[in-house]
Amino acid sequence: MKRLMLLTLLSAMTLLANAQDKTIIITENGRPYTNQTWFYSGKGKALQEDKIKKHWNQEERRITSAAYTKNGWFVTMAKNTGIGKQTYKYSTSWPEDWIKEKWNEDYRITSISRGKDKWLVVMSKGHDYWMQCYRRDELSNIKSWIKHNWDKGYYITNATYDGALWTVVMSQTKEFTSQGYFLADNYDKMAAEIREDVWGNDLCIHLIESDGDDFFVVYGRHNDCDNSQNYSVNNSNISKYIKKRWDNSYHITYIGGGSANQNTKPHPCSGATGMRTGELYYRNDNYQVGDFKFYYTNGKYMVETSLSGMAHKHAVRYILHGETDDSYIFRQCILHDNGRMELPIHTPQMTVSKDWSRIVIEKTIFGNGIILTEEITQSEYDKINQTKDIYPQQ
Repeated sequence: MKRLMLLTLLSAMTLLANAQDKTIIITENGRPYTNQTWFYSGKGKALQEDKIKKHWNQEERRITSAAYTKNGWFVTMAKNTGIGKQTYKYSTSWPEDWIKEKWNEDYRITSISRGKDKWLVVMSKGHDYWMQCYRRDELSNIKSWIKHNWDKGYYITNATYDGALWTVVMSQTKEFTSQGYFLADNYDKMAAEIREDVWGNDLCIHLIESDGDDFFVVYGRHNDCDNSQNYSVNNSNISKYIKKRWDNSYHITYIGGGSANQNTKPHPCSGATGMRTGELYYRNDNYQVGDFKFYYTNGKYMVETSLSGMAHKHAVRYILHGETDDSYIFRQCILHDNGRMELPIHTPQMTVSKDWSRIVIEKTIFGNGIILTEEITQSEYDKINQTKDIYPQQ
């Protein structure tokens, strides 16, 4: 079996010094693509939507892969892909409603990524995907979900890390006939496992992604792959690398990236933006205060606060219900003793600004809404609690 073993080891050495920013390129021999092209925006710059539309409309190419990378938004497009119509959503929030709408129109997710505070979700017609599902969660919580869906005939077809959570898409497809995955905490371990356990067993790489620390590698049997593959991480000369692959009849089949915010994994309450977790405390000019616990459970972003109290002996929580360009919108829900979560039709909202400068609760256990505008420490919160009537009569 012939396989190019040039893994651009020199570029991999630079990876160690720049562990959070990654541009991952997988190429294969045997794909039917023609007239392939690629482009990237540059780190920190917006997606080059004009180029996508030009290649769609004038060249009749289709997006085969896209990701936010060390080089910014990186897109590869080609002809003879088997893809019919194609669309994408470039938005600040995960476009759940849009995805459902496009599923109903027989589009399927063919690429996902997040970077520069934006999501890019590409959906296509004509691809050999039938039913699809996805989950956004910590990878440790996704593992059992992956196993469950493998048993139902689904395969991992896309994955990305958004700086806090992994998003994994699984599809029913004839494209794959077996699948597995592994995590490697450095490049050398990943390269060794691909060489020995993937290619060494006549399997193919399906995708490679990274959360900034670990590599997530999905592999298995792939009907369109003849086992002649090559990959590169942070190549110092992308143009030269791709041209050499093209000259040997290889095509780009997958683009992967690092963490969406190009930062390390978030720690509780670290940083001032993003979906923070942990205990937070706020006050306003009237010395009203509030305590909040932000956390994830089963992939859901939740809030607890003593301002909600209890309802019929069941714990009251808030669950992320949506978001705008500048705020997270939570709705009050009820967590029953048996673990069942209930979200009544009409429940109070909590709005949290994305810069974490303002929290608005529509209704508290004292019957009044409250607006909190200053984050404080726990000791400051305790001091106010002890010396001030924090809920004065209106």
